Amino acid sequence: MTDRHRPARPGVAVLGAGVVGARVARELISSPDAPLVTIVSSRADRVRALREAFGADAVVLHSAAGHAALPGSVRVVVLAGEPEGQAGVARHHLQLGRHVVSSADVPETVAELLDLHDEARAAALSVVAGAAFSPGLSCLLAAHAALGLDTVDEVHVARHGAGGPLCARERLRSMRATTKEWRDGAWVAASSGSGRELCWFPDPVGPRDCYRVATGEALLLVDAFAGLHRATVRMAMSRRDRLMLPLPILLPAPPEGGVGALRVEVRGSRDGARRTEVLGCLDRPGMAAGAVAAEATLGLLRGEAPAGAHGLAAWGRSTELLAALRVRGVRVATLDGE
Repeated sequence: MTDRHRPARPGVAVLGAGVVGARVARELISSPDAPLVTIVSSRADRVRALREAFGADAVVLHSAAGHAALPGSVRVVVLAGEPEGQAGVARHHLQLGRHVVSSADVPETVAELLDLHDEARAAALSVVAGAAFSPGLSCLLAAHAALGLDTVDEVHVARHGAGGPLCARERLRSMRATTKEWRDGAWVAASSGSGRELCWFPDPVGPRDCYRVATGEALLLVDAFAGLHRATVRMAMSRRDRLMLPLPILLPAPPEGGVGALRVEVRGSRDGARRTEVLGCLDRPGMAAGAVAAEATLGLLRGEAPAGAHGLAAWGRSTELLAALRVRGVRVATLDGE
């Protein structure tokens, strides 16, 4: 087939070039059917570094506002920057006929993205909310664990670690904000930092004290699992974390977080008996988040996502997506259930 008759490669735009955004771009570029990748950053120094790193493999644009005029080939936009205002950006790209993937986990942002469901469905487009480490990979683990059950009535997520400066700031915000848990068909307010529970993560992270945090993950789980009675999200906090919560942060966040971990516990029934399925993962959150968002993007390009606004647990493709993530180095472990 000559270049003249070769089908045009679809385009993907990544808005935000921090740890997760850069990793999304790298994962897309390394894919067998790599799309044309455009990266937009508001930081001039970051633009120079990415142009040097990616060369001709990606177009890197600078925009003080964090967005720019995109090529007409762009079919999917990945929102990997600050969570505030993402719903408005997502609506703009839906109106231009583009799918949207968001890595944000702020409850308000996730709720606003899910509110775009009717608009996206009417346009036969998809908005993927929470495509990161947690939510994102954790949602896939919940959906996969649910395959071993006849009914699901509880999902409990615990996580450890952060992916980079933006993720670290959001981690701190989630520790300080008021949160809500899904209990018996209603949202119940709870204090972040309460509800201490010892959770066992894959080695070498092991057992950690985990506490309630304010994230959008429970919203995505309730959307994905009809008839869910309980959905909780906890985060590992050290004694130092808890002591520092009321204080201003004076030290900068690390460029990329260390090893992170997930534990996802799904409870329900199988063959009339009460059962619990537990899956876990050990990885660098920024790297895993980039791989998850990249696979979600490629799934949109292949037409594998349901129209509307959902998280990844609602796709019904956890086995295929986890297999693709395994090829990218993201490994899942089965932990002890009952």
